[in-house]
Amino acid sequence: MELNLTKTECKMLQKLISIYMQISNIEEKEIFILGGKEIYIYLKELDLIKS
Repeated sequence: MELNLTKTECKMLQKLISIYMQISNIEEKEIFILGGKEIYIYLKELDLIKS
């Protein structure tokens, strides 16, 4: 498959890929933070963490 893109289309594709990568990074951070929250609650229930 061959794509013949104009300069404008290339710039738009670049921007789209950049936005997609930013969204992916945000999702990864969100998953990491939620995992941390869950382990905190679990450890607190086991009385390994005192608040």
